[in-house]
Amino acid sequence: MFAIEKTKNSLGMGVVVLLGFTFFMGLMLSRLVGGVMGLKNGATLIGLAGGGTAIIFAVMASSPRRSSATSPGWARPSSSA
Repeated sequence: MFAIEKTKNSLGMGVVVLLGFTFFMGLMLSRLVGGVMGLKNGATLIGLAGGGTAIIFAVMASSPRRSSATSPGWARPSSSA
């Protein structure tokens, strides 16, 4: 995570670090998912986790944002130039 933050403005190296991190996380998750699938109700657990994530994502994506006109004073962007 630290390396991704440090290389986010470097186009070439940032992409390489992000792809490496994604590959590493995929390796770690594959072992976890494989272990859970070995359980008696493993497919149900993974399905519920995926479905719950999708529902939460949909609710958060569809919830309205406050406009800056209705935000409290401390949350408004400063207009000083």
